[in-house]
Amino acid sequence: MADHLAAVSRKLRARADSIIAGIWAVPEMAEGFPSLAARVAPAGDLAPEAAAALLAPINPARVEAQVATAWATTTAAALVAHRMVLAERELAAAIGPAPGAIDRALALLRPVADAGVVEGHALFAGQRSLPIPDAPVGALFRACDMVREHRGASHTNAWVAAGVDAVEINLMSELWRGMPPRSVTCAQMAWSHDDADAAVVRLADRGLITHDATALTDDGRALRDAIEVATDRQEASIVDALGDDADELLGLLEPWARAVMAAMAGRLPPVR
Repeated sequence: MADHLAAVSRKLRARADSIIAGIWAVPEMAEGFPSLAARVAPAGDLAPEAAAALLAPINPARVEAQVATAWATTTAAALVAHRMVLAERELAAAIGPAPGAIDRALALLRPVADAGVVEGHALFAGQRSLPIPDAPVGALFRACDMVREHRGASHTNAWVAAGVDAVEINLMSELWRGMPPRSVTCAQMAWSHDDADAAVVRLADRGLITHDATALTDDGRALRDAIEVATDRQEASIVDALGDDADELLGLLEPWARAVMAAMAGRLPPVR
């Protein structure tokens, strides 16, 4: 059962994350579209510090600055609406405005997305409170965004409970996934190399990574594995709601996820 929970939850999150990827590469980004502020907007006009807390493990200084600037010129409700317009445009460009079987996919996906727990999942709760978009691609985007944000919050809950901080989880996850060191920590999540250097010392002193920061130790891998399992457990209500339809839904979502990622090749910005 644990293996099923992990496999379905992780695959569903990966499909959902790919399907919404277009929102991170809209041309309006070059004109100052505040993507991070728009991401937290379903939770309301939050204080910049609160917004940063919800978007861990991104460097809070980056989030706070963008949110403060955004709230000086617009509102959360306006950003929610603007983001959906852009999202529908990008997703329709990649998969068409009404791809075959989207009605079946939504019939499976929306109840599953709604089944997530709200405790400890503030952005998901904000998204669930919003009306379902009329356009099929908008409804697909919203449901996938809910799935993505739910597992993201579950993951944050898990690493915080494990006693790991934001920089440390980024560094550990890079090694756990076999990614280049600091490719996420500094290039995507906007932490400085000084921040990363200090975190490497802390992790090495705890015996979680090697002192040259090139690999997890056995204890470090066990801890990172346990964080992912703790994340999976918080996704049980979503996987249970999907029931025996997991393979069907994942199969429906896969070609759309691939199409979006192909369309986004070379366009994704460093901080999402």
